[in-house]
Amino acid sequence: MRLALLSILRDEATRLPQFLAALEDLEAHPSVEELCCSFYENDSRDATAALLGEWLRHSGRDPARTQRLAAARNQALQPLLQHWPFGAEAWLVVVDADLCISAAQVLALIAVLGAAPGAAMACASAEQNVPDLFGHGAWSYYDTFALVDRAGRRGLTYAAVPFWDLADRATWLAGRPVPVASAFGGMAVAPLALVR
Repeated sequence: MRLALLSILRDEATRLPQFLAALEDLEAHPSVEELCCSFYENDSRDATAALLGEWLRHSGRDPARTQRLAAARNQALQPLLQHWPFGAEAWLVVVDADLCISAAQVLALIAVLGAAPGAAMACASAEQNVPDLFGHGAWSYYDTFALVDRAGRRGLTYAAVPFWDLADRATWLAGRPVPVASAFGGMAVAPLALVR
């Protein structure tokens, strides 16, 4: 399969080596025919830009291309859309660089999306090391800002299970996908043709 990856980076110098290593693992996975990356480096005050440039040069990618993409956030998607002809089977992967990701997780999201006809996107359920608001553990859901359920309610901030609806909560706890109006969760996949 072909993957297009889009990531916005800001002050990620401490996490960037792990993130870039995860991208290299993803690119080396037997299921991945090609990985096209596009980054928007967002005025970092640390060594993010230098580390990214070094990785791009070392990996044989063109850092000048990435620097051009930084001209505007909405331009970051254009090279991914132009990289493959329309109709090519390809996936867009959007990921926060501060997450620990693996090739298996990306491929699992693609499988979830493939098993859900009519779904536009599959999103991760990343956790953060902020304790659950209700005292159920040391972790909570990562991205309640983007989460909106089918009834239009925002996710429960700092909750391990961010849903209000009891059926949605049960589905989440069973490890099954929960249909929502909006989500991100730190990583999402969508057919590249959908964003064309």
